[in-house]
Amino acid sequence: MKFDYTSAKWKRVRLRVLRRDGYMCRECRKYGKAVEATVVHHKKHADEYPELVYDMDNLISLCHACHEKAHPEKGNKALKARYGK
Repeated sequence: MKFDYTSAKWKRVRLRVLRRDGYMCRECRKYGKAVEATVVHHKKHADEYPELVYDMDNLISLCHACHEKAHPEKGNKALKARYGK
């Protein structure tokens, strides 16, 4: 079952996580950088661990660049689709 990122419940939880993290990327913060978070990431992926999709301990605020690093497989799929490779 695919997780619904458009649901009202997810939007509420996502906002709680961003507020908790001060709207800042927690990965960048480890390195002393102050970068705005735009994504809430499931540390344990939603499709593999559906019981943890709303667990605050499984969610982290990330900037777009850090989220891309966390999901290199998604970037590769996008490149293949774009360039037919």
